[in-house]
Amino acid sequence: MGSRKVHDGIITDMTETERKLYAHIKRFFECYYGDSNFSEALISAPKNAAPLLENKGIEGVDPVQMLALISEQNQCHSIENEALTDAPQLKFWNRICEANRAERDVWLRFIRETPNKRFNKWHERQVVRCQSQVPHVTSKSLHHRIVAFELSLGCSLQCPFCALATESLKAWFAYTDENRLLWQSVLKAMVKYFGEAVGGGMCYWATDPSDNPDYIKFIQDYGEITGIYPQTTTAAATRNPDWTKALLKLRNEHATSVDRFSLLSKSMLHQLHADYSAEELINTELLHQYTERGQSGMANAGRNRQHKEKKIESLEDHTPACVTGFLINMVEGTISLIAPCPPTDKNPKGYQTFASGEFKTAKELEIFIENTVENMHEATRPEQVLAFREDLDYISLENGFELKSTYKTYKFKGLQHLEYLGELINLGNLTTSEITDLVSKKHRNTIGVIQSIQQIFDLGLLMENVDFSKQAPSRSVTCL
Repeated sequence: MGSRKVHDGIITDMTETERKLYAHIKRFFECYYGDSNFSEALISAPKNAAPLLENKGIEGVDPVQMLALISEQNQCHSIENEALTDAPQLKFWNRICEANRAERDVWLRFIRETPNKRFNKWHERQVVRCQSQVPHVTSKSLHHRIVAFELSLGCSLQCPFCALATESLKAWFAYTDENRLLWQSVLKAMVKYFGEAVGGGMCYWATDPSDNPDYIKFIQDYGEITGIYPQTTTAAATRNPDWTKALLKLRNEHATSVDRFSLLSKSMLHQLHADYSAEELINTELLHQYTERGQSGMANAGRNRQHKEKKIESLEDHTPACVTGFLINMVEGTISLIAPCPPTDKNPKGYQTFASGEFKTAKELEIFIENTVENMHEATRPEQVLAFREDLDYISLENGFELKSTYKTYKFKGLQHLEYLGELINLGNLTTSEITDLVSKKHRNTIGVIQSIQQIFDLGLLMENVDFSKQAPSRSVTCL
């Protein structure tokens, strides 16, 4: 499988002059949003900012043009083309932003489309369900990747706002001959069932990639087998310079994704800018996980949910989970089927688990996948009890009904059978077969009833009490 160019028409196809300008505009925004001393000095005298930019290693950027782009909400704010005639850097940046948006849409389709029809239907149902349960800004940011691998057990960083409330680092999956063969066979098994979309996965979850000293070797295998060298997000980019340099080298050789460095403080921003040029960080996004008043805008999940006395600002119903599919820990040999949801007491980490199992071999992992996918039904079963999701408010309407969540409203109207159908499903104790029979006898429209139930099911509005009890063979946990 050849390496896929994710950034066609963006970074990889730029001229050297454009690449340099892109890298330095990117650094300009990193400084502006991450360092108030920089932004205040710039705003006070933008036409005399040359020494300020030089101090930050920013070359060739017109600060007056860049300030026209500044927005509290979005550093990629677009300006109408007719306003760009005398602002070539604005025009360039506007083009890059438009290309990034288009590329994101292509990327989202790529990582969600698999050759497995059953899985695709289940996946899409979870996506639309999630869209009605979380804010629009959260929904737009969720990629719904189909797999995440953990190459460590626990995390050494123990960030106070960790949405996954990970435990301290206990072990990592070493790149021994035995583990290398298992890893490669697991990747090939995933590709066997889900095709190139596996390339959109990632090799971290409740872990920091830098905790595994062999992490680079694992993602090299990942790239060779899937065609995508997966995205890496780390909050420890300043801890081990050799590790970080190896990661940057790999990414700049294989620009199939954009890595992310989470910055826990302004000093980390300064350190990275001192250690690496704008060009070296061209394929790395710097995420400001801080304000100069402390962390803000975090999910009310995990450790942040447990320690509200820290007064870290939380976003209502925001979830940190970005996987709708399989979570695999290579240290313990565990696999779970998960999907995002708002953080609750029942699901405090912002995702729900549909099934869990263990594996020693790739074959055992395949058994788990086959069993879970077998239970991803494409329609309600005759014996399935139909009930609306617990978070939905049911409202009876004339010739129909309405379902309301915090963020979305669904109206079903216009067909005679809909009002009665809604009433019966809302009882929450009748099966598909029973409801179909009752509504069909009253309104003599069996096909219409079946189609309406299917529509409600596809929108993720029903409770999914699917039996995922068939599991892969059990095994004992071994930490390597």
